[in-house]
Amino acid sequence: MKKPGRSIWQYTLFGISFGFCFPLLALTFDVLIHYRLKFNLESILFVHRENPIHYLIDTAPFFLGLAFGVAGYYQYKTRMLNASLLAQASNLKNANDQLTKAIDDYHAAQHQMLKTEKLASLGQLTAGIAHELKNPLNFINNFSESGFELLDELLVTNDPEERKEIIEMIRSNLQKIHQHGNRSNNILKNMMMHARSGKAERRMSDINQVCKDAAEISFHGTSSNILGFSCDFKKEYADEIPKTWIVHEDISRVIINLLTNAFYAVTERKKNEKAGFVPTVTLKTSFVNNTYIKNKGTIFISVRDNGTGIPDHVREQIFHPFFTTKPSGEGTGLGLSISQDIMEAHGGSLSVDSVPLDHTEFTITLPLIVPGS
Repeated sequence: MKKPGRSIWQYTLFGISFGFCFPLLALTFDVLIHYRLKFNLESILFVHRENPIHYLIDTAPFFLGLAFGVAGYYQYKTRMLNASLLAQASNLKNANDQLTKAIDDYHAAQHQMLKTEKLASLGQLTAGIAHELKNPLNFINNFSESGFELLDELLVTNDPEERKEIIEMIRSNLQKIHQHGNRSNNILKNMMMHARSGKAERRMSDINQVCKDAAEISFHGTSSNILGFSCDFKKEYADEIPKTWIVHEDISRVIINLLTNAFYAVTERKKNEKAGFVPTVTLKTSFVNNTYIKNKGTIFISVRDNGTGIPDHVREQIFHPFFTTKPSGEGTGLGLSISQDIMEAHGGSLSVDSVPLDHTEFTITLPLIVPGS
């Protein structure tokens, strides 16, 4: 790179030569040519006494040379400043490239975290689904076997009253088979919804229905994973909550995660409590309408439990990725972190209030969004 201070010497040398050499030449010219005198101090003084304007003529080049020298200095400073700015710009570009790469790496890691958490919750979900499907399938098998036996009885009896009674029992069995078949179908739909891959899209969704589906999945998943699990599970759904524009699967995942944590907390506390302790988890929805703006308001979803609670020093870290209070192998430490990211992506928030050995309450705040309003 060309050194920025090169021009100062050009301007300085020119200023010195112009400021000192030219006045000497002017004096010599005045003395020798105009007055034809010897070039000495007396002749110089004589010339200036005879024509005082020579003071200005002889000193003007000197000050002009100084001006060139000052101009050279400031040009030097300008070039130095430009070089410094270019160096800073280069450093900023490098820093920006590194930051862009770091952001890309962060998004890639976040995506991987989401996949890890999804696989973990899917494993728990699968166990719960298997446990839940076992009951209706057993009913279907039992009623089918009973139907075959009733058909055999129908073929051998000639009593009209008995035939009528057998036909009613067969009809009742078929209704129950249909009922439990629908139940199995709904369970599988919930599983497919939760395990859905790819980028889910927003759609108008009923928050109460999202909570109901999530409650069923998380409760049966916990029942299958924790031996002897029991809990007073209360559900308080507010009436007339408007549908809102959300990613159904993501909000469901947040609620499932909060409920699963609540069930775990009350189970852990029950291990150390007396016989009178009743594990209690409450899932509640509410809506605050903005009376001044149409289709505006806030939806609240809370999950409250009377489990172990969260100490103050832990509460500050629970939303950090990979932080977990569960034993090794029982938690990924990603659930609350991803849940918070999901809520922020929806323009909402996730907050917590807790008193150890009393209660923990997570509150989802979700703005009502109606496209086109």
